[in-house]
Amino acid sequence: MTKMTKKSMLACFSLSVAALFFAASLVFTGCPTNAEDDPPPPPPPAAVDLANAVYGGLNPGGAWVTVAFKTGNKAVCAFSMDNTTNEFGYTYLDNKTGSVSNATGSSFSLGAFTMNDDESVLTFTNFGGHGGALNFKRLRKADLTVAAEPAGLAALPASLYNAVFGGSTPQDTNTGWLTLVFKGNYKVQGSFANNTTSEWSYSYDNGKGTIDTGGSWTPGAFTVANGALTFTNYGGHGAPKTFTRYHQKQDDPAASMGVVRIFALARSGGSFVIKADGTLWAAGTNTKGTLGIGVLDSRSQFTLIKDASHNPITNIKDMTMVFDTARLLKKDGTVWAAGPVEYGSFGTLPAPTENSGNIVRFTQLKESNNTTPITGVSAIGGPFYIKNGELWVSGVQTSGELGIGKDGMEEQAAPIRVEKTADNVTITGVEAVISSIQGSSFFVKNGEVWACGKNTNGELGLGDTTLRNKFTKVPGLSNVADIKIFGDSGGNYGVIALKKDGTIWGAGNRGYLGIEPGNDITSFTQLPTNGTIGGPAMTDVAAIASSGSAWTRILLLKKDGTVWFSGTPSNAGMTGMEIRKFAQVKDLYGDNLTNVSGIAASSTHSLYLLKDGNVLAVGLRNAGLGLGSDLGNVKYLEDITDFGPNFIKFAD
Repeated sequence: MTKMTKKSMLACFSLSVAALFFAASLVFTGCPTNAEDDPPPPPPPAAVDLANAVYGGLNPGGAWVTVAFKTGNKAVCAFSMDNTTNEFGYTYLDNKTGSVSNATGSSFSLGAFTMNDDESVLTFTNFGGHGGALNFKRLRKADLTVAAEPAGLAALPASLYNAVFGGSTPQDTNTGWLTLVFKGNYKVQGSFANNTTSEWSYSYDNGKGTIDTGGSWTPGAFTVANGALTFTNYGGHGAPKTFTRYHQKQDDPAASMGVVRIFALARSGGSFVIKADGTLWAAGTNTKGTLGIGVLDSRSQFTLIKDASHNPITNIKDMTMVFDTARLLKKDGTVWAAGPVEYGSFGTLPAPTENSGNIVRFTQLKESNNTTPITGVSAIGGPFYIKNGELWVSGVQTSGELGIGKDGMEEQAAPIRVEKTADNVTITGVEAVISSIQGSSFFVKNGEVWACGKNTNGELGLGDTTLRNKFTKVPGLSNVADIKIFGDSGGNYGVIALKKDGTIWGAGNRGYLGIEPGNDITSFTQLPTNGTIGGPAMTDVAAIASSGSAWTRILLLKKDGTVWFSGTPSNAGMTGMEIRKFAQVKDLYGDNLTNVSGIAASSTHSLYLLKDGNVLAVGLRNAGLGLGSDLGNVKYLEDITDFGPNFIKFAD
């Protein structure tokens, strides 16, 4: 078969085409004889109804072409190489044969065709005069209501529609990350880490194809297998380059990661996920051993966490952070930690001499005697843990947030019980405790809330901005299911509370609470949907998350599986200026994010757990996204690239 060049294909499709109509059937005239003695001629064979049938395949030049048969003896042909679409006339000779011809009478025509018995394959016996047969497969038989849909959309294989592949480019492994999103109409959108976006055309047939700009540089020919897109000669660089599939809008349940819980480390820039089998996995920066993987090296892909005996850590109930130390609570009531031995994060345990004084595998915390393991714990939060309804703490404070009656910087290495509230009532029956590096702490008992610590913006909800070094009951706040604390590098702090009825309430700096600018809110106020206090209430909220530092934001997961945010769009999955009212988070394709079952946030990234067990991530590349980047490169760590709105699924 003679190869059809791109130039010749473009030339043949640039010709103007007029309507061309051929005879629909041949008339049998019979032999000269007496008409009265001859039987009537047989009727012509019935033609197959081809209206709105679409066939497609690769032409000899390597470009995908679709042939859409329309009413009125017209065939609309679309090439993927340059997105040109032209109209041809066609002749239908009988029920299995015909021809598609250029009406201008030029030298190029698609030529004669035949169909197989089930009408699923259209074979051109001499496509475009190239001397050989070419098979086109039936892609769609549309009804008239969707006849106006671009012909190219139907030819896109379901396995590639809205699929996202990504990897580092050969030119620069530090900043050369590229995502490729396969769209309809034979287009693929490429997004580079420097926030440039290009659109190419592509051809695809049976697991292989090409991505072609038509210029001197093209990504090149590729194959698709086992969730990977491999370019045989990426951009002319002379070597194969494999890109991993991270997300597909129509997610394949068989490709599920099987994640059931997600955690974003607020300070260290890392992520933990728990899979359905109970195993714990981590990714992100690890310069202080926070990930607990046994070394100080960072991890660009999720790594299985093992204990000192190299057995997978399982049966995790919850996780929390104490500055740069990660603590986890196991279902057996024991507490474990990994990271730097500082700020009382490991009690009185001395710092090891190796690994720069950091404990790099999760180690069980002990009582104040530093010999008896802590047991019987029901909940953890920051430096606190709850045992038999009592509140215990070991860690450090900056503004009275330990609730032990002391102001300013104070380290409490040995675990002690926090016994009394500000009004000298013994603390018992505690159900949940929440604390953060922002300098505030809260505990919940019977749905009511007590607070202590920093109160710069009235975030404790006590009606003033006075610091508290003992837990004080928050008036007017009850039926609380969860609390999250946020703060930015400019010293603006706030708190959101989720009530069991699905409403949310906030206090502190209103800039991140989804409320119009104004004075700080020093008492908990119900948060609206429209940015105006007293407006329609935000309802049906199932979970909340918040972040601090440079990119402060609030995330709300509603019961319908959608996600909403206020504050800074960066690293939430959105772009633009700060949002002063709640806006819905959208996915990579510009559609509202749906089917979400869990959320987590840090200053550097956000995580979204989908109901099918997959996870979407957005944020800085070194922040536990699991993208497979080279985090060991110092130059890269100094030049962190923000992915902006791109959602990428974790590499398994």
